[in-house]
Amino acid sequence: APSLRARPGALEAFEAAHALGWQQAVVSNSSRVIVDANLAAIGLAGRLAAIVAAEDVSRPKPDPQPYRLAQQRLAAQPAAVLAVEDSATGARAALAAGCRTFFWPQSPQAAPAGAVLVADDRAALRAALLHGIGLPAA
Repeated sequence: APSLRARPGALEAFEAAHALGWQQAVVSNSSRVIVDANLAAIGLAGRLAAIVAAEDVSRPKPDPQPYRLAQQRLAAQPAAVLAVEDSATGARAALAAGCRTFFWPQSPQAAPAGAVLVADDRAALRAALLHGIGLPAA
């Protein structure tokens, strides 16, 4: 994990959301040890309001259970949560949990129904977060 690098644009989006005062969480199908190591490698250890890892749930994505647990840990209503997902599986889980969802795939593909597709470039996600591009009102 020490050589791991964040996806271009991801840290800028994180910082933009942080500057707006948004609580942020990671919802992953990976184990806690992997998630923690990856977050440490990219400088985000200790900067998240919640982390949901594989051990925290009995049904992983695409089931909505991981996102529902994140909502609970954030004390947030589903429609107030904005998920950013890079996989169709994760986007379907977020949508099923009632989250507004940005789909930010690493390779060209259609967004799952109900998700807003965000282009894969370093500025697109930050712009979408700041301007709520394509999102219904919370």
